[in-house]
Amino acid sequence: MARIIGGIAASHTPTIGFAYDRNKRDDPVWAPIFENFAPLSAWL
Repeated sequence: MARIIGGIAASHTPTIGFAYDRNKRDDPVWAPIFENFAPLSAWL
């Protein structure tokens, strides 16, 4: 059986999910938030 040794989380996930699902990643309001996920996405 696997043992969990860490985790990754983000606050306000439902709101970010809403923006992601509606392709608002380039919207001026949402872009700064999604830009911060880029390094993590590349690492994963």
